[in-house]
Amino acid sequence: MQTIERIDWGELPDGRRVELYNLSEGDITASISTLGATLVSLKTPDKDGRIEDIVLGFDTPQEYAQPGPYFGCVVGRVANRIARGKFSLDGKEYTLAINNGPNHLHGGLVGFDKRIWTAEKVDGSVRFSMTSADMEEGYPGVLTVTATYSLSGGNLRLDMEARSTAPTPVNLTNHSYFNLGGHSSGSILDHVSDPFPNFVSSSASLLASEQRYVAPCQVKW
Repeated sequence: MQTIERIDWGELPDGRRVELYNLSEGDITASISTLGATLVSLKTPDKDGRIEDIVLGFDTPQEYAQPGPYFGCVVGRVANRIARGKFSLDGKEYTLAINNGPNHLHGGLVGFDKRIWTAEKVDGSVRFSMTSADMEEGYPGVLTVTATYSLSGGNLRLDMEARSTAPTPVNLTNHSYFNLGGHSSGSILDHVSDPFPNFVSSSASLLASEQRYVAPCQVKW
C-alpha cells in the first residue's frame, strides 16, 4: 500500500516555510523537501530486513539553506561547471553568476537547490514545480521545471521536465550521495557499482567541456 504524508518541516532564516513529503510503499520511504525538490532520505530494508537510510542529507531545512555539498537536490539550470561563467548561443554571449572560483557551478548563486518548489500529489506521485525568470543567474528565457517523484514496485523514480520561452542551456540532475550500507555505516570504498554514464572529467578543473567518452564499466569506490 502506498501513502503520501505532508509535514510542515520548518522555517528558513529568511522566513520561507519548507514542507517535507514522505512517499511510502511497504518498508520503503522516500522523504522529499520543497526546498530544492531535495531527496532528504531514502529508507529501505537491506538483504537481512534492516531498515537503513541510504542517502546522505541534513536533519533540518536550515542546514540545507547554507552553502554545502548539494545533498539530494535538483540542481539547475545547468549541473556542473560552465567555464568563466560564459557561453554563446545564437550568436550572443551570455555572462552568468560566478560561484565556484572563476566558474559558474550548478546554476549559480541561487540555483534551483535554494528555491522553494510548489508540491502537489498527482496519481500516487509528488510533483514539484518552479519557474526560473528570464535572465535569472544570467540565463535567457522563462524556464518552467517539474520534478516528479514516484515509488512503485520497490522502485523510486524521478522524472524531470523543463520548458523554456527562449533557447537556453538546461542540464538538470539529482545530486544525491548514496551509501548502500546506510549513511551512518562508514566508508563506501568497498562498494562496487555498474554505472551507465558515458563521460568522465579528464582534467583537474572538472569542466564539462573537457570531458571524454568512456565505455560503461564496473567501478569500485
